Order: sequence, then structure tokens, then C-alpha cells
Amino acid sequence: MYNFLFELFQEYFSPDFLQKQEDMGFWEKFLFYCIYNKRRSISSVIGSLLYISCSFALFSAVRHPYFINAMIVFPMSMIGIEKFVNEGKKLFYISDGAFFASGLRSVELAKNISNVGLYAFAHSTKLQKVTLGDKVEQINTPFIGCTNLKQFKADKKETGYYAVNDVLYYKDKEKTYMKCYPAAKRGDSYEFPAGVNGGGLCFTNCRYLNKVVYAKDSTMGQDFYGCHNLTVVLPDVVVNPATGSESDSYDGKWEPFKNCTNFILQGKKNPFMQSYAVSKGFTYSIV
Repeated sequence: MYNFLFELFQEYFSPDFLQKQEDMGFWEKFLFYCIYNKRRSISSVIGSLLYISCSFALFSAVRHPYFINAMIVFPMSMIGIEKFVNEGKKLFYISDGAFFASGLRSVELAKNISNVGLYAFAHSTKLQKVTLGDKVEQINTPFIGCTNLKQFKADKKETGYYAVNDVLYYKDKEKTYMKCYPAAKRGDSYEFPAGVNGGGLCFTNCRYLNKVVYAKDSTMGQDFYGCHNLTVVLPDVVVNPATGSESDSYDGKWEPFKNCTNFILQGKKNPFMQSYAVSKGFTYSIV
């Protein structure tokens, strides 16, 4: 671990400094961290003495000196992380489930966050606002179960993620997708703009919505999870993804309304979706 961090910091520190810090004791590394952050000298010395005499250091050193390696690495790793974040030279990945069921109320993704992993913020029931940085390239359904989420913010750009009226969209070179409608967004209806497609799990636990209207040219995905008492106006064409046909009977494999109840589906005559509605106990109205 130490060797990995040592190589990592070579991008930021001179060879002379690296040679010196390799020979530092862990109290000196903490002292350097304080000085790096422009703390007062006396405060830094006192802090360093407290750092090396804390109960963790004393308990670990008695058991085996190896266990204090974490205290040796920690100050330098913090400097490295701060330089990565502040200088924006690296792209970071938020791992799967990293903040699962956290108490976060607001999230602002730094300008050097590129990917947000699967369920990264899932079931963070206090989360209300998410701001995406310019470098975000991919998010993997990270906000399922965020039942108090009200707002997304992201600047519109030629491609990538952006937000309009608190709703999150994604645009690639060919198509645009609606990626997430905030579960606690006020408003009883949502209408897809022309040319915008369902992005998969884009409506989850939406408690204020009463009606969703797809654009006539939208492509519908497996877009709903845990929603109830909704009227959904379907796009002109909805097919069995396995065969590309509207004439098939529902085979139980495709699930656009998972864990949803009491839905009214409205659309053109469509044997596939009509049989789906029957299998789920939904009402299907031909319009």
C-alpha cells in the first residue's frame, strides 16, 4: 500500500522531497500535513504529538509495529487526495454502494468524478439534491430508494448528462434519454419531450406523480419501479423486446412496471401490452 501511494505521489512531488518524506517518521508526516495546510507551527507540533500518542497508536504499537503503518500512510495519502481533487488531474469513480443508505442531504459531484457506481446512493432517504459535474460519463441507477430526492442540477451540453426542471437527462450522439425523475419532486404529471426515450428505472418510488405521458416517438424501457396509482400514456409503438413484435402475448420476461400497482395504461391497440396489463391486473384503455 505504501509503495503504491509513494509511486502515485511522484506525479506531484519532486524527487528530493520524495526521498526526504520516505525517511520521515509518522509524526513528521503528520507535521508536514499540517504545514501543507498552512496551520500554525505550535498547533501543528502539538497536533503531531497528540497524533502519535493517541490510543490507537499506543495500542497498535504494543501489539505489533506493523499495525501503525496506516498512521504512517494516512497524512501523505490525504495530501495526495487533496491535490487530485483540487487540481482536477485525475478522474474518480464512486464505487457500487459507496453511500448506500447514507444520511446525506445533498451531493455535489466534483468536476473530476467520471462514473457513479450501481446503487451508489441508493436508499439514502434524506438525500434531496444532486449536482453533477461536467466530467460525469456514466451513472448506474444510483438513486433507487432516495424517496426525498427533489432536484437534479447539471449544465446542458452537447453530449452527456444535463438537467431540465430538476429532471435528469442523458444525451449521446444519436439519442436522448430521461434518466431519473426525482421521487419527491412536486407535480402530478410528467410529459416526455419529443424524441426523448425512457432510460430504464427512471421512475422509482415517485409518490406525487399521477400521470406520465410518453411522446409518440419515444422508446419505452423498463422504466418504473415501486410506483402506484399512475396513469401512463404509452408511445405509439411498444414491442416485445425479444421479438420486436406487438402481436405477441406477454411472456413474463420484460418488466416495465416492476413492483407497481393500480396502473391505468392508455395506448393504441397493442396485443402485447394488453396481455401484459391483464397479467398485472392493470387497466388498459385503447385511445
